[in-house]
Amino acid sequence: MIRKGRRRSRQISLPRAADSPRPRKNRKHKKSSSNRGSKHPDDGQQVQTSVWDQIPDGPLEMILNRLSVVELLQGRSVCKRWKNVIDSPIFSKLHDSTSASSPEPCFMLHWVVGRHHLMHAYFPCADTWRALPASTIQPQRSGYNTRARKNLVAPPIVTLRVDMSRFDRGFYCIHSKYFGPYRQIGRRRKYRLLSDIYGFKLTVHNPVSGWCTLLPAHPDPQLNSHPQCGVSVITNTRARTFQVLCAGVYLHNYNEEVPGEPGHCPITLLFDSVSNQWSRVADLPLDYLAFRGDDTRQATRADCGKISYFVVQRFHQLLLLAFDRESGSWTVVPGAMPQQDSSYMFDAITLVPSPRRKSLILAFRNAPVDSLFSGQGLFPLIFSWSLEESPQVQDWTKMDVPPPPLVNFPADYRHLLFSFKWYAKGDFMFFTCAELWGMGALVFNLALGQWKAISIAVRGLAHPFDTVPQIVPFEVQLSSVLNLNVY
Repeated sequence: MIRKGRRRSRQISLPRAADSPRPRKNRKHKKSSSNRGSKHPDDGQQVQTSVWDQIPDGPLEMILNRLSVVELLQGRSVCKRWKNVIDSPIFSKLHDSTSASSPEPCFMLHWVVGRHHLMHAYFPCADTWRALPASTIQPQRSGYNTRARKNLVAPPIVTLRVDMSRFDRGFYCIHSKYFGPYRQIGRRRKYRLLSDIYGFKLTVHNPVSGWCTLLPAHPDPQLNSHPQCGVSVITNTRARTFQVLCAGVYLHNYNEEVPGEPGHCPITLLFDSVSNQWSRVADLPLDYLAFRGDDTRQATRADCGKISYFVVQRFHQLLLLAFDRESGSWTVVPGAMPQQDSSYMFDAITLVPSPRRKSLILAFRNAPVDSLFSGQGLFPLIFSWSLEESPQVQDWTKMDVPPPPLVNFPADYRHLLFSFKWYAKGDFMFFTCAELWGMGALVFNLALGQWKAISIAVRGLAHPFDTVPQIVPFEVQLSSVLNLNVY
């Protein structure tokens, strides 16, 4: 007697699939027939072809090319044919060359509620939210890769300090602190010695795909043991290679005597994924400088082709440095930056390239946080420098920003210790203030000059003051999240 069975339907994962019913295959029961001439069920079964497999190649590539990177990653689970099309190098190159989808700005919000991690990504171009798996936040804690790829196993790290601010097109850099093994005394007591500390390491991680790798040690042992680098950024090119830049002014300890090295040593190290080696390139043109950063503690920088711009402070003056990644040389960009009167202006500086305007956008704090007399003082001053009109000399122009939409400010909010922060990537700026707006945020479109109020509330949070999310702006590119085994 043949038992009746059911074939499980394949779950189709598409964007906004929860809002619409999911299509399922027709369930057929295997029934034995005693009629003469009928076929036995074991002789063969006619499997129905999925509707998604019947789409021709041309229209299918046109449909997939309109999807975002996260939606394409979800579309890989629809069927094997979709996965082969998305993973093909031709489609990846076509998707990256499309101006509407490459690169795609994104703002990732990371909550830590007890032992649970919640991660959601907001895509302002499509005005959509996407939930990312929490296991991709810190895959190194378990010691395994989230995708279980060969030769890409995460190193076993005992203590991990995640620095999610150093993002670039889907990658971010993690500072890993290694310790030696425990030394046990008795049955329960364990301890470590200071001599067991191996030092800091750099780990490159992709939060979307779960890929991660451990970079080799720095060639300079002093920098390896004292990683006070002003900059540690990652740049990804369309050739599927990335570079890690570590630059800063290294201060020797008072008890160290290094022959031939000054007390303030400006150094620059560059890691190339092709050669898998660190190389010491041209040193910084100036000493006694400090790299300025934004609210995410990321060094204020902007990548425009092969040139990376950095904002540094030398005494009470702001300068703009340009680093050529091909030649490995530093230059001071001629011209003057918009100087501010007080030092509080240097706390949060944002510098982003605008792909549509083909310019650099610079944002300063408008007023000190503890002496704001109006809601307008919260928002920064925004300047623009057109790279087409003046590519060599700085020429900053103040932008006319329309007033933001009405927000509910308390009657006497000057005594509050609120933290007003903004984040920028591409043509969008993301403003948050948990003390004033709770789980609300404002998004400003630099290209169109329009404001939009959004909600960042997620399930599982009873009150907005329970936890404050860590917001990281970055850009996602299809070639940076697929076929990562080529690294």
